[in-house]
Amino acid sequence: MQAFETFSEEQRKVIQASGAIQRVVAAAGSGKTRTVIGFVSNRLRERPGARVLMLSFSRKAVAELRSRLPEQAKVEVSTFHSFCYRHLARLDPRFRSKGPPGILQKARRVRFLCEELARLPEIGGIPYELLIENRGLCEELVPGLPALLDRRLARFKKSNGLVEFEDLIGRMVRGLAHGRPYLDRLRESYDLILVDEFQDTDPRQLEFLRLMRSPEMLVVGDDYQAIYGFRGATVEPFLKFPKHFPDTRTFQLRQNYRSLSPIVRAGLRVIRQSSKQIKKRVVAVRSEGDAPPVFSLALGPNQESELARDLKKTNVTVLVRTNARRRHWVRSGFPSTSVLTIHSAKGLEFPVVILDLLDGWSQCVPMDQRRSRRFRPPDEEVRVLYVGTSRARDLLIVVHGAREQETVEGLYFERTLAGICRPTSPGQLTRRLEPVFRDAA
Repeated sequence: MQAFETFSEEQRKVIQASGAIQRVVAAAGSGKTRTVIGFVSNRLRERPGARVLMLSFSRKAVAELRSRLPEQAKVEVSTFHSFCYRHLARLDPRFRSKGPPGILQKARRVRFLCEELARLPEIGGIPYELLIENRGLCEELVPGLPALLDRRLARFKKSNGLVEFEDLIGRMVRGLAHGRPYLDRLRESYDLILVDEFQDTDPRQLEFLRLMRSPEMLVVGDDYQAIYGFRGATVEPFLKFPKHFPDTRTFQLRQNYRSLSPIVRAGLRVIRQSSKQIKKRVVAVRSEGDAPPVFSLALGPNQESELARDLKKTNVTVLVRTNARRRHWVRSGFPSTSVLTIHSAKGLEFPVVILDLLDGWSQCVPMDQRRSRRFRPPDEEVRVLYVGTSRARDLLIVVHGAREQETVEGLYFERTLAGICRPTSPGQLTRRLEPVFRDAA
């Protein structure tokens, strides 16, 4: 473990936490992963031989956790999905006799759903990608369509001997709930279960943790960054965790080591629009410096290509709401490696971020809400915008429409970031970027 004195007071409290159940509310840039590794290392030092399971929700997060653990640490690190697949294949009599089922990969799943959508005349010209990725909007545009696709997908999986990872979690939970003897050994295999990115959980994963009845458990997350509702995740288990586990002790990591203070303030201005959150006073460790690091840039139609020419010698990252917007910015001349959706950028950080508020957000909002005079950004969209904002370390540029118009994107900008951004122009922006990259060199 790193020298104990190198951790902040907040981080040390987590590392030394005692008790059966802990919840850590970790702000963006607060050194969450480093603290988690410190917690596990300290437990293994206090109790050599302790059986530790670390779970997360993405392969990327799992890889980072593994890379930071000491080489000698014997810790099982896995995604929820891989954990269920591996242990059901090892323990479930049905899987052991017939062999584990094949996994329906995402590309094949999307292809099947597109083929099914092509058979439905009522779809018209609605982009298939939009219907597949946004279940709520799919139901609004074509009532009953999500349920129809669910039934057809279930038949397809059954006839081809395939499952999705989500099916395995359901099977694991049912086995634990019904007291299957072959899972008793699994329940007794761990002294400590740690769950990273817990804000991205869903009800089945919460039930899995409850049924495992681990002697000690720690969950870590940030309710401000819960952005996977389209996958069935919900922030509610994290918000109400003490209700499910009454003896929970809650810790907060509130110091942001990543971003300059005006960028942190911009993120807090965004997240104020969210109605469901754990209140916390996030503070920046890094001071502002000489130049203001939060700007707004108004662009007219198709001016992204001009911006690409102006910035071709700089290392900026463009963050967008949808894959369609990503393709648009790449066609405009930005390198494909420099344009990411906000979801794919989660967990990452960049010196300079261009945040796209030109287009792409309205399709993620139900139509009846778009037309309302009392329009309020949905909580999940507020959190997506917060995640985009909080990826920037040194400079944040919010790109928005040149003309004032009542679009969803315009309303987002006016109600969140407009009051904190300093307007700039493409020419001024190029000059602003020079000291940022010079200092980073």
